[in-house]
Amino acid sequence: MDLDDMRMAKDTQTLEAPETLTEKSSQSADLTTFMRTIIRFRPQMPEIRTTQLVDALQAAIRLRDPDTARHQSRTGYLCAMMAERLSMSDDDIAEAALAGYIHDVGKLTTPLSILLKQGALTEHEFEVIRRHPIEGYRMVADVDLSPDVKAAILYHHERLDGSGYPFGLVGSDQSVLVRIVAIADIIDAVTNHRPYRRAMTSEETIDLLLQDRGVRLDHEVIDAAISLLRESYPAIFRFK
Repeated sequence: MDLDDMRMAKDTQTLEAPETLTEKSSQSADLTTFMRTIIRFRPQMPEIRTTQLVDALQAAIRLRDPDTARHQSRTGYLCAMMAERLSMSDDDIAEAALAGYIHDVGKLTTPLSILLKQGALTEHEFEVIRRHPIEGYRMVADVDLSPDVKAAILYHHERLDGSGYPFGLVGSDQSVLVRIVAIADIIDAVTNHRPYRRAMTSEETIDLLLQDRGVRLDHEVIDAAISLLRESYPAIFRFK
């Protein structure tokens, strides 16, 4: 769930009954501990390849929070399309897809009571959510991934004007890959239905992106995203 989406939440109901949520939280805590152990000892377990680890991370998220897993899959697909539109190399397109596929892996550490909450979050809950990029980076810091993929996990919520998180960085020093993931993440979030709002149309999404073009988000990547939305909207969202 994107932070901007969560600010729009109205009611205070949860998606599941408290006892169900408690049970899932316990199971997900065990799963998160298991994944952290696998990552920690991977250097001593060479038979675990990076691709297998990435798939395991996504599987863990899918078991714990299917919505986040679906969001990551769609974001990875969109990242690849945007990278192709930017005429990036095949290797870079694959990196973009991978970064989108695991960009929210840090949400494995976020309590389900927060991830699944439909109502408005408290300031403390916002602070917990804002830590997921840092937690995700910590999870993959010693994994054989490129620096750009790791940076995408850590910085995909940063914005040019310093309004992002977790560090409030100002400026455009981030790699193209980070900027692609940041914008793909937003597009997927706003074009999917939420209990408290309908999904945006392609034109509404374009208007939203134009508001942030060159202000909060990179103008070249925004232009690539808008061209995709205008020319390939049905193809992009057939993947949903």
